[in-house]
Amino acid sequence: MTSSSTVFACREIDFSQIQNEDIISTIMEFLSTEDLCNSCSVVSKYWNELSEANWLWQNLCNKLWQDKVYVPQKFVQMTKDGSAKKAYFESIADSQRQHLTLEELCDVTWYFRFKSSAGEAWTNMDPWWSNKPASCVQFFRDGTMKRDMMVARPDGEMPKFTWKFNEGSMGRKGVQGSYIRVNNFPTYCVSRVQKNWGFIMQSCWALSASFPLPLLGEDPELEDENLEVTVDRQQTEAFAYNTGLHAQFDQFGEVNVEELLQMLIEARNQNRRVFLRFNNRVDQDDEDEDDDAMDEDEGEEAEFNQ
Repeated sequence: MTSSSTVFACREIDFSQIQNEDIISTIMEFLSTEDLCNSCSVVSKYWNELSEANWLWQNLCNKLWQDKVYVPQKFVQMTKDGSAKKAYFESIADSQRQHLTLEELCDVTWYFRFKSSAGEAWTNMDPWWSNKPASCVQFFRDGTMKRDMMVARPDGEMPKFTWKFNEGSMGRKGVQGSYIRVNNFPTYCVSRVQKNWGFIMQSCWALSASFPLPLLGEDPELEDENLEVTVDRQQTEAFAYNTGLHAQFDQFGEVNVEELLQMLIEARNQNRRVFLRFNNRVDQDDEDEDDDAMDEDEGEEAEFNQ
């Protein structure tokens, strides 16, 4: 029998007459999720009932999740509680979620590297840029952080890092967990890697992932040129940090570069006015001291002449 006649013969089979559960189950293992949801109900009521079997959808969940770095535990539990089909589709929907829960942020180790836009002073001390594994970061529920790559400040003190949920960045806002602020650095924007369902957080200067970062050159998708948060897109926050205007930025929220420039000019003018007032006061004090000294000299000279 030729392959074409075999296909024709299969099309002629009345699947509704197949009532052996083992045979049907074997057939269903080769069906797509679309066929299980739509086609089986057309065959017969019995086929439709078997297509809902929890073990069948457990297998599908296992295949779907086997190469994923993160699947919420609640979906795994659902497969054990008889809701594997629901877990399958809800886990796919959840993989599109672009925000973190507190547990997702604090209960995993994050892998950190700088972007080239941070500058050589930072990338030169970053192991990832030397083709080594990325450094590790831990976020704690009390708002503190710990990094395994810590460089002391010139005064010998170790830098301290704190984090908080931020309302937004780049003119966008999101639900809690969409944006993370570390110290006064530009805000982390949360997103997902679709091929493994992992989380990444990126700013214009840095990238953190909820899974071990591939080494330099191993995954183009996670290289700088393919990451969407750039200095151009986050220029306001970068400018605010570099000019020391982060306090005003936090106070007034998202503003554009022109407004920040005006703030900087006003701050410099204010500092200049303060300096001039101080300088004039010093000059006046010096003049007063000179006048007092002159009066004292004249008094001594008058006493001497007497």
